[in-house]
Amino acid sequence: MIRPIKVLLLKSKIIDITPIVQSISLNSNVDTLGQELDINIISNFDTQCFPINPVEIDNHISILNHDNTEIFRGMVVADNTNDRNPKGYKCFDYAFNLNKSEDIFQFKDISVQQALQQICNRYNIKNNICSINTKVKKIYKDKITSDVIKDLLDIAKNETGKKFFFEVNGDTLYVKELQNEVIKATFKLANNVQDYDINNGIGSVSIKKSAEDLKNSIVIVKDNNILATVQDQNNINKFGLLQMAESIEENDKAKAQNKAKNLLNEFNKIVEETNVQFLGDFRVKCNRILELNEPVTGLSGQYRVMSCTHNYDNIHVMNLGLERVM
Repeated sequence: MIRPIKVLLLKSKIIDITPIVQSISLNSNVDTLGQELDINIISNFDTQCFPINPVEIDNHISILNHDNTEIFRGMVVADNTNDRNPKGYKCFDYAFNLNKSEDIFQFKDISVQQALQQICNRYNIKNNICSINTKVKKIYKDKITSDVIKDLLDIAKNETGKKFFFEVNGDTLYVKELQNEVIKATFKLANNVQDYDINNGIGSVSIKKSAEDLKNSIVIVKDNNILATVQDQNNINKFGLLQMAESIEENDKAKAQNKAKNLLNEFNKIVEETNVQFLGDFRVKCNRILELNEPVTGLSGQYRVMSCTHNYDNIHVMNLGLERVM
């Protein structure tokens, strides 16, 4: 048993197409702005007395969870007919235009928050941007718009040490400060039984630890002049010198020192990559925290969701890429 969902086609009138949906796959990643939905629909072809498939490219689709909260809303951008198999459709949420457009932006000493609002307004995208007071004075030419958004958030992160993330909910782009938001994820086996914690529904687990990208020394330069150097001598003794050099535009030693410290905090660590399959809960999304305890593999503690794929067919399964928080 899986919790029921509802798939709606948003035309001049709303059409419930749930009965002809065979399966869906909803994908997201922390490095990508927006979600991708793959949906397979049973089509009538030459079969009589079967509902006509009304879905077309440029249509909009909404998916509701069992409690009527919206899981996804986006536009159909491609279809695929393969003999008499279910017809496949690819949909993207409303970050699609930001990912597919190149543009020119000139920001003249305004806050990152204001810069992000200007971008959204240019593309007529509703937005809810948290306060980001870091100033930006920069020209972007012929850049993919979503890459400009990522760079602006990196500028804010390097100056403040705070991390920010973006996501689209419904028709609105949200930018939020990254918090340790713990999700109490559950699954359900039948309508007449209780919800179970996802720790009781863990499938395959793979864990990889690596120091390949570790950096234990950060150098900040301006026009070949070193403005700041920050190192971890203990890790240098263990691994040898692994250095990152970064350039900045301003000749500001205080900002350079702050950026070096923030980069060292980010890269001076052994990275643990964990991939786990669970029975599904659509409340689980990228940048949320799960608290796990799986004694066989040693999967224990808090983990941030870095990638997330929900597969909904005869059973709801989610495949998660996780990063240990604590």
